[in-house]
Amino acid sequence: MTPDFGHAVTADTHRTVLRALADSGNTVALLQWLSTMPAKPGNVQPTLEFWHMFMGHCLVHGDVRMMSRGTQVMRSQGCPANNATYQFLIRKVFMASSHQFLWTVRIINRISRSGLPFDDALLGTMLEGFNGLELPVQAARVEEVYRSLFLDRQQVPPSRRGHDFNMRLVQTFHKHGQRAAVQLYRSLRAHGFQPSQATLTSILDDARKAEDVSFWEKTFEIKAGSRVWSKVIRNALLFRPPPVVLDIYRAARAAGVPVDLALAEPVIRTLCSSSLRSPTDAALDLAIEIYREIEVPPPSESNASLGPQVALFQTLLRALSTSANKTKYMPVAIDLLEEMKRRGLSDSAHITSLVILLMRSASSFAEAFDAYKTVRERTQIPFQAKGYAAILHTFTTLKFDNRTIPPWQDYFRIVKDMQEDGSPVLPHLYTNMLRQMARMAARARPSDADHIPAMQGIVLAARDVQHQFSIGAAATLDAPFWNQLMDTYQRAGAFEDARRIWDRLFREGRADAASVSIIFDACGYARAGRTAVQIFAGLRASGYTFTLRNWHAWLECLCRLGQLDDAARYFCLEMGSGPHGVPPDEQGARILLGFANQRGVGDDVRVRIRQFLPALWKKLPPDIARGPH
Repeated sequence: MTPDFGHAVTADTHRTVLRALADSGNTVALLQWLSTMPAKPGNVQPTLEFWHMFMGHCLVHGDVRMMSRGTQVMRSQGCPANNATYQFLIRKVFMASSHQFLWTVRIINRISRSGLPFDDALLGTMLEGFNGLELPVQAARVEEVYRSLFLDRQQVPPSRRGHDFNMRLVQTFHKHGQRAAVQLYRSLRAHGFQPSQATLTSILDDARKAEDVSFWEKTFEIKAGSRVWSKVIRNALLFRPPPVVLDIYRAARAAGVPVDLALAEPVIRTLCSSSLRSPTDAALDLAIEIYREIEVPPPSESNASLGPQVALFQTLLRALSTSANKTKYMPVAIDLLEEMKRRGLSDSAHITSLVILLMRSASSFAEAFDAYKTVRERTQIPFQAKGYAAILHTFTTLKFDNRTIPPWQDYFRIVKDMQEDGSPVLPHLYTNMLRQMARMAARARPSDADHIPAMQGIVLAARDVQHQFSIGAAATLDAPFWNQLMDTYQRAGAFEDARRIWDRLFREGRADAASVSIIFDACGYARAGRTAVQIFAGLRASGYTFTLRNWHAWLECLCRLGQLDDAARYFCLEMGSGPHGVPPDEQGARILLGFANQRGVGDDVRVRIRQFLPALWKKLPPDIARGPH
């Protein structure tokens, strides 16, 4: 024992540290601590107990790669992994979403190099995993690989004989039918064969009726477990309607089969399946009823089913959130979230997904915000920065009609919650809100009965957004924010507000190419010719280099101001001149001629383009060169 700050450092000291790291969810720090334990005060060598604490933690918070890295460290420390260690890895493999076969073969090869003995339980976990994913071919291949390692070492596992008999039964059943399989079974039984759940699973691999299960139960004189019934239910889902599937589930319940995740999940998924219509109230009620029948395994036995448990909760929550009967099913959804939290299955990502689903199925902004508020208050699980950003983006993109903008007060309440939870509030979150306002302004038509009040509402909302930053530095505002605010003002017809933002950006040297195009658009639509000329002159005097889009905006501005002659002069003579000139293009010609045709001077402008820009003229498509007929 080595004293540290007056205290002896022992294995119990390290065990306390490891538990604290595990409780905090810091998987990387946990692995780092185990890796460096021998060099820390006390020089304590991690035992299998310590490493299995890490492996159990990784079932919830880590991944297979990190667990695999842990086994490498174990070997380097002289404490190699045993079959119990690899049991953790195999369980984690089937909690992942892909590459199960590849990882399983890798683990088998590592077991082989380690010289570990054959383990029936380990093989059973592998086969259960693949069969649960309905991958019998991979299951057979993995079993073959694993068994071959021990046959090569002259170790014949005790379960080999039963496996071979199962395979013979299945082959006979498929080739010669039920009667031949029964006759073979009686012969095998005379030689000591004892059928098992694996026998039932194999023989019922393609079964789709409860009667098939009953027949083989009577033949083998054993009761089918939930895995067998689950297999039959999954098969039936592919070919038979939901009522038949429910009948199979009820037959399993009548036979006394306890309801576990494997039995209930496919039925619940069928009832909650997303199609063109949301699930009916009757279907949702039945799905919840079946969910309540599930017998939850003790914590020590449930780690392997964490992935499927989370998937089941997500299926239910998604279905509940799409129901039109929010009054009835919103409390049920919240109860499920709280249950996930109690079981340690919920996190910020799950809560975020539910809020977004509820918002998208809302019938108004008020209902959408209420969904967010209710979920946040009931679950007490803070959202992460990305979650808040996704919720805010969803809120701003909701559409209930062509003129309603998201209530900025509710938007800022969500932003305030984000700040209180310690997440940085970036300018783009406000920019998204302004962009939606601008879209609404662009969709509005002067002929609409409420056009003027709608535009006034957008202007007031934009001013309120701007005011938020005049009373405090809540975020460092970038050019895209100011550009979007300026564009929102100009689209809503508030030219003076837009011009003031431009003056500020130009004065502070923060105006960019997008700013220039926006202010030219604003001047054109507001018929502010004098201001446009002043801005153009100021940009040239400052040495600003116009982009192609800036030139397009300037040409359109002049055209809207009725200054077609000036627009033609800039297009033909000035746009492409000088060291920083931009060659006139087809789009510029379209803008210029579009306005010229409206005013009946299109032919005059064509003559000037042909005279001063002959190379461009030759490239123009006929619809531009010939003009309207």
